[in-house]
Amino acid sequence: MDLNEGNISLLSDDELTYTEKEFVDRLLLKKVEIDELFAKQSKDLDSIVRQKEELNKREETIQYELSGLHGARVVLDQLINENQVKTEQENEEQ
Repeated sequence: MDLNEGNISLLSDDELTYTEKEFVDRLLLKKVEIDELFAKQSKDLDSIVRQKEELNKREETIQYELSGLHGARVVLDQLINENQVKTEQENEEQ
């Protein structure tokens, strides 16, 4: 690598060599590509976080509703059982 000529070799001596300006330009291009990928991945992550929060809210709502429905089932089962016992007692009395 001969810096006096203003060239920088990115590969072996028998392959491509770049001027310092070309080298910096390629680095800047790669940085832009990385920045774009970073921005896309950040956007994707934000989307996933929002979806996760929405799912958590939906899960909480459904769990709350299930709890209420379970309570209603228990009360109905108790009323049915009490009514059956009462009906059996009335039938025995007749």
